Amino acid sequence: PGAAEVRPAQGRVGRHTLRGGAAVTRRRCGQVWRTLVHCSAVVGMHPDGATEAIVDFALASGKPFAVVPCCVYSAYFPTRRDKRGKRVTSYTAFVKYLVDKAPGRIGTRTLPFEGKNIVVYSLPESGGGGESEGAMLCEPCE
Repeated sequence: PGAAEVRPAQGRVGRHTLRGGAAVTRRRCGQVWRTLVHCSAVVGMHPDGATEAIVDFALASGKPFAVVPCCVYSAYFPTRRDKRGKRVTSYTAFVKYLVDKAPGRIGTRTLPFEGKNIVVYSLPESGGGGESEGAMLCEPCE
């Protein structure tokens, strides 16, 4: 499941409609895919319903990522369940759900601003730069 489901638009051959009504051509979808495949990192700041898809794509493609989730959108994702089988409906549960996708590979930090301010990010691969490299990620700026 992705952030936006693509389905054929009525009466239009070769076009698709994203949930919410925005029309996108197949060519444009290909451009977006090529951009994602060739990017060096995936970042989402309050990406709404795309949060989980960003994490899933980054984990599957081995790309570093950082997302600051905002809304849980539990009504749009009714099959989202935590490790115990409970529906994920709160912000705290959603952040934990994202981290639980790859324990040891995903970290969190609180950013210095009000509102939804927890960044969920990929940790560096072990065997690379060691702890000192990991300590530099998502540390507060001075």
